[in-house]
Amino acid sequence: MNAGPFRQQIAGLMALYKQGKLQETLLQAEALAKQFPNEPITANLLGAVYVGLGHLEQAAASYSRALQIKPDFAEAHNNLGDVLKSLGRLDEAVASCRKALQIRPDYAEAHSNLGDVLNCLGKPEEAVASYGRDLQIKPDFVVALNNLGAALNDLGKPEEAVSSLTRALQIKPDLAEAHNNLGTAFNILGKPEEAELSLTRALQIKPDYAEAHNNLGATLNDLGRPDEAEASCNKALQIDPAFAKAHRFLSTVKKYQDSDPQIHQMLKLIERNNLPDEYRIHLNFALAKAHEDVGDYDKAFSYYVEGNRLRKEELNFEISFSRKSFAKTKATFTKDVPALSVPEESELAKCQRPVFILGMPRSGTTLVEQMLASHSQVHGARGAGIAWSVGQIYRMDLNATLCRSAAVRSPVLFIGSQETRGV
Repeated sequence: MNAGPFRQQIAGLMALYKQGKLQETLLQAEALAKQFPNEPITANLLGAVYVGLGHLEQAAASYSRALQIKPDFAEAHNNLGDVLKSLGRLDEAVASCRKALQIRPDYAEAHSNLGDVLNCLGKPEEAVASYGRDLQIKPDFVVALNNLGAALNDLGKPEEAVSSLTRALQIKPDLAEAHNNLGTAFNILGKPEEAELSLTRALQIKPDYAEAHNNLGATLNDLGRPDEAEASCNKALQIDPAFAKAHRFLSTVKKYQDSDPQIHQMLKLIERNNLPDEYRIHLNFALAKAHEDVGDYDKAFSYYVEGNRLRKEELNFEISFSRKSFAKTKATFTKDVPALSVPEESELAKCQRPVFILGMPRSGTTLVEQMLASHSQVHGARGAGIAWSVGQIYRMDLNATLCRSAAVRSPVLFIGSQETRGV
């Protein structure tokens, strides 16, 4: 084989591919593959073209063909892993990414891709570790910084997520996905005003970003603007009618009528055979609420039962976790709680006094807060931040860390001081 003509032709095809001329690239690459059947680069390029055209099964076959020719082709292993992830074949995707890293341990993109797959598998701790290795190799890799931020949000570490996402946006200010994930982090931190700004910026950059529209809807609802929240969620569903999470959120902010087209849309969607269980959970709960609104309580109950069954499987519930959680609650919130006081000389003490409303779930604490906040001299500061603080305490060994400080005499006092600063 004369390598000169092949190299010239493959270079021309690469240029054509980068110009976005996929159909033209496909025709010429197929002809080149017949002319030079043992060249793995052509098969790898064909895989990329098929991905661009949305033909994922053919893309996987092309990458596999490249690997038959050259088993140590790290890029093809990584590309195959990416396609397998999109096809929902996550365990196979992990194996492909790991194979790429066995061949090239410093392959930053493969570390990032592996992190993405691990996140899809519900393993955010492992995903964070993979992104970390990626960033050791390539510190300014924006994709990894953004995905790390999303994984940290999933782990309930929003402050670390803000740091990673801010770094990503310093490098690439117009990365809509990073603005969206930053909005999520601010929501977890109980800062919906800042979340609204981030999500609005994401949509300025990418107006057809369904996830950001849905997240903005949830944020607007938290800010007490339900009509705007409903409109934002409807926009998400106009963009992506199969967005199950948006269907579920919309069900929490609207009252359904018998003729509501969204009910029919959800019923058609839930009949799909290849629908992931995560989507089925959202749709079952949304349909339960819809049928409850229209007075069909038998159907509503059946959807609640199915949604709860799938959710229980997803959670893989273990009673030992609940026992451990309750033990930490008892140890953290004892009767011996020092009063939360503000130094008399401070300006806060002269004009404001924080009031914390505590109670068991569903015991009326939200109603009490709303009643008090309706007074002209009372500001309601919401409770998302305090929930996050409690989560932080559960993740820390307070006796070994926070309580060493004379300034922090108890977990509850620590939470109170943090919340007061936030207000």
